[in-house]
Formats: sequence, structure tokens, C-alpha cells
Amino acid sequence: MKGKEILSRMKMVNTLEEAIVGLNVVVGTSGIKTESTKGVLRNYITPAEFSKEMSKIKGSVGIVLGREDNGLTNDELSLCDFFVHIDSSDEYPILNVSGAAGIIFYELSKTRKGRRKEVTRREDFDLLVDRFRKNLENIGYPPHRIAKTTLLFRRVISRALISPYENRVLMGALDCSRLVESQRGLRQK
Repeated sequence: MKGKEILSRMKMVNTLEEAIVGLNVVVGTSGIKTESTKGVLRNYITPAEFSKEMSKIKGSVGIVLGREDNGLTNDELSLCDFFVHIDSSDEYPILNVSGAAGIIFYELSKTRKGRRKEVTRREDFDLLVDRFRKNLENIGYPPHRIAKTTLLFRRVISRALISPYENRVLMGALDCSRLVESQRGLRQK
């Protein structure tokens, strides 16, 4: 009833990649989780932990809710910086999308806003992750491990909620590692 103003600003997109342009942080949700520390894609935080982390952010956050029939694909989840899982019944572990949204928004409403930190724009963060991946390729990292290691890097750095300055410093460090590799190659010739 009171959402007309919000709905009037809505825009339709065809892909998740289009939907997350301009966001600082993207959070995916799913009923499928893992308890294994090696299951990087589906290592989760709770809605309360998510709310606490998001209260620190000065910037835009996107929440991606999965389809009711089969949730988010692994490719879609790999675009997300955080993964939120809502525990439910073992007999029926999947919530409908409106129920999941209600729980997440309720948790967000409970968190008091304190001092907020400006976080890196998504486009700049994606460049950092891509540079990391390219460095793995350049140093001869095992090709079959690059995707998972890159996703692990994204998730670890996402939890740090890095500032634009920190992103620039890390980009510079990754550039330096590429320079060192190229100098090594010149010396060996």
C-alpha cells in the first residue's frame, strides 16, 4: 500500500550481472548450505550476522533471493560477496521467497546504525578480484584450482568490507606482483 514510490523507481533487468551494477555489496541467499570449511561457495552467515555486518556499510547493498523452486545457481552465488542461510526445519529446509525476505528485513530493522564505513564500489572490487585471478594464471597456479581460489579470495576480502583506499593499495600490490613476475621472466632469458 505504501510502496508505490519504491515500485515507481524499479527497473527491470535481464541478468543478475545487470542488477548488481553500482552496488557496493551483493548478498545471496539459499536454503542449501555447507558446514565444510572447504565448501567456499556455500559457507554462510546467519541473518543476524548479516544484519550486523551490513550496519557497518556506507553504500548500497543488494540482496539476491533465490527462486522458490531451485534457488540460486552456483554461478549466481559466485557473484555474491556474502551468502546468508536461514535455518529451518529439516523436513522442509526451503522457505518461500517472501518468508525469507521477511526474516532478512526483520533482522536488518533490529540493528542499530553506528559509525559507517565507506566500502569499495562493486566495479572496483570486481577489478581487484579479476586482477587476483589473472595473477594466479600468470604465476602458473593449477588451472583447476583458480576458480575456487578466486571465489575464496572474493569472500575473504568481502568480509573485510574494504574501503576504496584499501582496494587501491591491494590493486597496486597485485600489479607489483605482476611486475616482479615479468622481471623474473626477463632475467631468465
